[in-house]
Amino acid sequence: MIDNDEEAKKFIIRLPHLTEQILSAKVDASVLKEELKSLVELFDSFAVVDEFTSGLIEDCYNEIKISRMKWERFADITSAFSRQFKQVLDHFYEVMKDLYFYEIFGFFSTSVWSKYIPNLKLPCRLFCGCVEGWEKEPYLDENGNAVYANVIRFQDPENHEVPLCITIENPHLLEAREKCSLSDEQLKVLIDFVTRNRDIIILHNTEVLDSIEFIDALKLKNDSRNS
Repeated sequence: MIDNDEEAKKFIIRLPHLTEQILSAKVDASVLKEELKSLVELFDSFAVVDEFTSGLIEDCYNEIKISRMKWERFADITSAFSRQFKQVLDHFYEVMKDLYFYEIFGFFSTSVWSKYIPNLKLPCRLFCGCVEGWEKEPYLDENGNAVYANVIRFQDPENHEVPLCITIENPHLLEAREKCSLSDEQLKVLIDFVTRNRDIIILHNTEVLDSIEFIDALKLKNDSRNS
């Protein structure tokens, strides 16, 4: 019987290493093709199965996102092998994205709707993590290194594939502005929400406040009489 967690741990180590090799083009493509084939077989052995509910889903998902971002920034798109690698990354992404949103995202986040706190006039649904680690979102810095930001997420009215992110520290939209359909005024409402409620959000991230206590704390702090 396959130990899904052990196989997932191997994948988390091997994917970034292979990504660097392929994007640097310093290793012969014939060698890398065999390694890529092996990695696909490893991935399918633990992810394309009847049941994989491990917390490692989130780690796998993040490593895949990082590899895709690096491909977008550094790949030689004229290379047939590089394009093949992107197809493989897209396969990894679609499988793991479905697992993440089914097994992890909803279970470990609390939704904040405008109807809960009308005074905030939120333009869309927000998601705040209720367990430590959920709030971490990978991105590439100016040097192309993978780093993580602590975020809340929100459902963009027109971009329904995955939620977008507002950073908790120095609040701003993490993604490129063109990916967000909200107006500047609506985006400012979200940024102001994080700025005003940062301490409450962090207490929820670290499980000091449960979901009910989190919403109650937001209501208390953002009641119109306290604004």
